[in-house]
Amino acid sequence: MMTTQKLKALVNTVIKQSTLDSSQITDPTQKFSLIAGGELEINSYQSAANNHWQLTLTTPVNGVTKWFAYKPHLEILTTALDKIKTINAEFPNIGVYHRSNDQDRESAGSGRGIFPSGNEPDHRSETTYLPFVMATRRQTDMMARQAYLLLPESIRKETAFLISDRLIQSPEEYIPYIEQKKQVVLIGSFMGLKQEITSLGDYQNSNSDNQLLRAFHNMELRQLEYSIDLVKSLNKPIIDIVFAIGDSPSKYADEFRSEIMEKRLHQLLGSRGLAHLKRPLTWGADDTTLRAFARQLPNLKLKVITANSQAKHHYDGYRTTEEIVKYITQELGITIVNDDNWDAQVFIFDRHPQASYHFGDNFNDTNQKALDQKIANQLKALPTNQQSKTIIIDGRNPNGAFNSLCIPPSDKFLAFGGWGTFGNVCAQTLAMAKILHFTDKPNKLAIQRQLLLEAVAHDVFIIGYEAAQSSNSPLRKRLAEIGGRYLHKECKDQRYKDDKEVQKTYQQINRFVNEQMSKLIPEMGSTQLVVVPQLWRTFESQVFVNGGELSVAGVYHQDLPSATFNPFQAVKNVKKFGLDELLQEF
Repeated sequence: MMTTQKLKALVNTVIKQSTLDSSQITDPTQKFSLIAGGELEINSYQSAANNHWQLTLTTPVNGVTKWFAYKPHLEILTTALDKIKTINAEFPNIGVYHRSNDQDRESAGSGRGIFPSGNEPDHRSETTYLPFVMATRRQTDMMARQAYLLLPESIRKETAFLISDRLIQSPEEYIPYIEQKKQVVLIGSFMGLKQEITSLGDYQNSNSDNQLLRAFHNMELRQLEYSIDLVKSLNKPIIDIVFAIGDSPSKYADEFRSEIMEKRLHQLLGSRGLAHLKRPLTWGADDTTLRAFARQLPNLKLKVITANSQAKHHYDGYRTTEEIVKYITQELGITIVNDDNWDAQVFIFDRHPQASYHFGDNFNDTNQKALDQKIANQLKALPTNQQSKTIIIDGRNPNGAFNSLCIPPSDKFLAFGGWGTFGNVCAQTLAMAKILHFTDKPNKLAIQRQLLLEAVAHDVFIIGYEAAQSSNSPLRKRLAEIGGRYLHKECKDQRYKDDKEVQKTYQQINRFVNEQMSKLIPEMGSTQLVVVPQLWRTFESQVFVNGGELSVAGVYHQDLPSATFNPFQAVKNVKKFGLDELLQEF
């Protein structure tokens, strides 16, 4: 690996073949002049005698690359990589160069996470993640790998996809990947606003939480700035910037998104000669990798059927379904059509305006049930030739399907999603559907079926509200019978004791998921799903169709019982696709 640096002459000077005074060198081939302001590209430099630098030039002069220059006459220009190395000093508590980022720290802070905490030994299966893996959970790890491998070979050969957090975390590891490619797409997100922030004044408040939030926003912009500079130093064009702002239950969030963070983002792009890449900043975060992939594909025509287009979404700045779908489809290169000339159609389950629940356990609300049943009946009535072009999104509650009414009535549907905020689930499900629509894999239908079943199992039965999360869910009851617990998110006071409790818990989860799937999707047949704990909580489970066509392992613990924690042992036909495989792909 080699990156170029530059030196700049502060005054007229002479570059020489020795540390002698230039007046003592009479052979003109042994020296050359560099006027004040002139620059030279170098591969390396080190101190030499007589207050000189020894230089290795990028381009030989007189057939020679090793030269000397008088230190006071020169300035070694700071490289993009040098700048990255300063980020921890600029942001002492949150800088990510060779450190964990906030997603990694979240993992480590809740029980025994994937990322090592403190002085723990590092037992991760991958110590440097793929550059487009945001975090160790299904949607941002295993699913991102599957989506990447579905892209046409021409895109994968030419385009590097990089999350700015990851690039700043391990730039030396990712530079060879960038150097292989013709062009680059940069990906990232800004931390969202908490509910308590209701104005710009609140955001600028000096309390410690808001100081930390502002520091994150400043660092996220700095990470993008340094990522741009590093890519440019490698002489690769940046063809797209895909950024979003994360979960924001604040009613001020939409104004903050457009008037503060979007303007700061656009100012940075303009300062780096990338004004042509300016677009509205959207809601989301976990979906940004899939969104970046989908944007490289041709346009898709989409018909949209919503249960309630005016439903407002808590974590998306209280924007409506109609508004969010409109800007997400624009972002993804999808055109909404109202006639029958469509490539795909999406049915969206949404909240009834008079429904009595928000995030609670009320699954018997009459208004909501009637609205849900209407969409479910439309799905059941679809002709078979439309099912493989139909997408289902459950937007009723964040981070889990509300109940099983949203399940596709067959295994032939194009895509399903019920995980994340509405911006997340909408973007990642439509992006995966677009990727599947355009994939050139010969076993496309088998892969489509696999991804559909994995999504339903995860979103409805592992983290769904009625099936799993609710206080009286059938999964909780099943676990209680064996003295087990369902811990959707661990915290200091609630965590699995040890790997034995996790094993026992996941044995029951696997039985429950397969029973429910077989009961509600008749075409399941002998297909079995395997749930593998990626972290020590169900929120981050990996889900595989056993023996599936496109099963790709995410990060896992190598120090825990392999029959439960190691997907290569727990599941048939699992592929490894990490950074080494990415670098050796072509």
